[in-house]
Amino acid sequence: MYFTVHADSGGFTGQLYQFASLYSLGRSLNLKYVFTPLRSARSSGRIYEFLGFDAYLRSRGVSPVRRRALMATARRVDVPLNDRILEHAGVTTYDGLREYVARSIAERRSRVPGRPTMAILRWLPKSNSGHFLRWRGEDFVSRDDLDFRDGYFRYGGGGQWRSPFQPAPVRMLVHMRLGDTAGVRTPWGTYIGLTGPDAFREVPVDRDRAAGVHIHPDDYLEFVNTVCAGERGDRISVLFCSDGYQRTVQHIVMNAGRIGLSREQVDELRALAPQLDENTVEMLTRGEGHRAAIGETDENLFDLVHASMEADIIVFGDHQKFIPKLISAFGSRARRPLLVALYRGAQPPDFNMLPDLEAKATVVTHRLGDDDGVLAVRKLVSRVVGEAMGGRPGFVASR
Repeated sequence: MYFTVHADSGGFTGQLYQFASLYSLGRSLNLKYVFTPLRSARSSGRIYEFLGFDAYLRSRGVSPVRRRALMATARRVDVPLNDRILEHAGVTTYDGLREYVARSIAERRSRVPGRPTMAILRWLPKSNSGHFLRWRGEDFVSRDDLDFRDGYFRYGGGGQWRSPFQPAPVRMLVHMRLGDTAGVRTPWGTYIGLTGPDAFREVPVDRDRAAGVHIHPDDYLEFVNTVCAGERGDRISVLFCSDGYQRTVQHIVMNAGRIGLSREQVDELRALAPQLDENTVEMLTRGEGHRAAIGETDENLFDLVHASMEADIIVFGDHQKFIPKLISAFGSRARRPLLVALYRGAQPPDFNMLPDLEAKATVVTHRLGDDDGVLAVRKLVSRVVGEAMGGRPGFVASR
């Protein structure tokens, strides 16, 4: 029997995690994989081509001729999965999950001689991933033959994309999620944020800082300058990547009536949007060895992905899982970059619950404002620099 995988319509790193989970599940049942392309409504339409993902998966599945025949003739058995379905079925272990899926396929498989069965393992939109995060042992993540990193360098942009870093022994990537989590200072002297207790309300410009909800670009910059203090600028190349403020302004404009903005104020905000990104780039690139890729473009996204393969240190906010998911899928056990999750307020989740992340990275968390904690991170950064200056190999993207 055969199987294919359908992911939901979210971001591509979430889809990659879903795919790897369900692919491993199908392979654990000794089903043969049939390629179905993934498409992300929230990411670039070219992202899977850049990752080499489709070409790589075609090489792992049945032949194109066999695929066409199966798509035309196979009996398709839809197997939707999410926590609610599994809890209703009484599934509490990974073996129980395998039994449930195998039974679902067997009950509806083809009874016609010569007609094959193809199971469609489907991750439902907005699924709670608690079960899949819980089952992260050998049975779940290691009984497959996937190597996304090899696919990136063999079929995708890995071998051709130029490094977005400036030449330096150590490469630090800083990923800032702004678009749907940030806020803006208005031209008339207020602040409008998208998250927290004051979301979509006009408040004094410093009130969001006091509430401790959002991590701003200057917070990231201050952290980088602190942990890199004492290191020569030519030793560390820093790349700041972000989706920027265009989407932030769009969300505010769409909620103008709820906020109480006038037509004139909406026009002012629309005119402000490009300047916000330009100002952010100007602020972040004042330091020696600093570059910034701000804004939602294909080139910036590809720079972010490739930089994740090259970076020795990656800094990101705790409210985002893009980097942990990407490293979980494309990281290298030989490189193991240092991942630093910045947060305010409550302790962030255990990112090491993601399959293979603990083996592919060293993950630490840091609460902004913790002076003792920042000294500890600074020591880790100094150790990375020391190892690099001592000739540790592998400071370019490699398999």
